[in-house]
Amino acid sequence: MKKTLSVIFLFAFAVAAHAGEVDNAMKELSAKIIASYRKLPDAKRQKFVAVMDFQNRSMLAVRNNLGVAFSEILAQYLLRYRGELRIIERKQIESIIREKELKMTGIAEGGDASSYGEVLGADLLLIGSVFDAAGEVRVNVRVVETGKSEVLLNESVTVDRRAFVKTAKRYVKVTHTVSAGYMYQTIDDYLVNTFYAMYTYNFFYGLALNFQVFYGYSDDQTMQFTYKDDMGTYKMAFDKKFEQIGFSILFSKSLDLIWGFNLTPYAGPLLINYMEKSKLMDLRKLGSAGAPDTVYNFEPISIFSSYSIFGIKAGIILEYRISLAYKLFVGTEYQYFPEYKIDNSAYWRDVADAKQGTISWRDTIKLTGYSITAGAAYSF
Repeated sequence: MKKTLSVIFLFAFAVAAHAGEVDNAMKELSAKIIASYRKLPDAKRQKFVAVMDFQNRSMLAVRNNLGVAFSEILAQYLLRYRGELRIIERKQIESIIREKELKMTGIAEGGDASSYGEVLGADLLLIGSVFDAAGEVRVNVRVVETGKSEVLLNESVTVDRRAFVKTAKRYVKVTHTVSAGYMYQTIDDYLVNTFYAMYTYNFFYGLALNFQVFYGYSDDQTMQFTYKDDMGTYKMAFDKKFEQIGFSILFSKSLDLIWGFNLTPYAGPLLINYMEKSKLMDLRKLGSAGAPDTVYNFEPISIFSSYSIFGIKAGIILEYRISLAYKLFVGTEYQYFPEYKIDNSAYWRDVADAKQGTISWRDTIKLTGYSITAGAAYSF
């Protein structure tokens, strides 16, 4: 017990230490930026500063959009010097860039800083790039005076990778995700191919509400039933298959792993419209006391039935982020439905000797089963 508590304490201490490392690095960088500004001849005049999107220079930076996150964090820290600098709001910068159809390519190197400064109304541009190596994130930062396109500061910041990625996710939030996928299900004795689309609203630190619609169809199975009446005992054989159209509401929680992987468990209720298509292929009256069965000759009878059924499901998926916007996933799922007993009947007529009648049977709908899934998602 003491050993376990010691491990937990050391882990918590390490996390807190790394978080403090990010805070200290940002404070030190902010101080250097303001120091470079104060060296200007007209530093007493309050200047407008535009913190541009930093460029992502590695796969980790691209997947987590660390460049944008760093820009947001840096802008927040520079607000402490609002008496000397006027920070142009990041939303305003994004709006102007979209309106003027400007390109960010090249700005990380300081190219054409004067034209950007003129459009944005900025005296200083903060530009740079982000990449990772050997368990750390390195950020190259430049402070450029737009009037002369002169670099006032060229600085690098290095912080713990895991701590910085965790901090960055507080500033870069993905709210909406759309995804599409395929499920291969085993339900009762059926194999079912199911396709689905899903919308996800991410509302709080990995917690999400998901709305899923799906369509699936099963393979063919042969089912046999026995029916008794006053005339004797009958045996029937059906070819059966079904289709399903459904809707589910799922709650999920994304858990960060390593190397761009996430693990996301989910659970929730679902509603299925179960559509069964059966075809009566064989009907015979069982012989008694050693007598042969009486086989009726009839055209195959098609029977269609539809039911709405509520159930629940839960699963877990493993996601790989290709970028902040795109990810691939695989997973497994279990769905549970109570068994439904259904009374069916069908009218038949023997084409050879004009015999006819109505047969009845009780069927059981079983939709509980497992599935594997794979798909892709886009976040915005």
